[in-house]
Amino acid sequence: MTDLYAGLDVSLELTNKYIVDGDGRLVHEARIGSDPEAIAAELNGSGIASSVSVSRRDRFRSGSSSV
Repeated sequence: MTDLYAGLDVSLELTNKYIVDGDGRLVHEARIGSDPEAIAAELNGSGIASSVSVSRRDRFRSGSSSV
């Protein structure tokens, strides 16, 4: 099985998800809501992870909307 890697470009309303293989080729791309549960569900359904859970206290923020 090929290694898969996920990249997330998160904004306040939408998140772009990219999955690439070990050679950097794009395998899957999706746009989803930025709700943590929606992101976890998308990653769990993509085959990249078997169990992604959401922890609301472990959030990282950057950019103009950071606290």
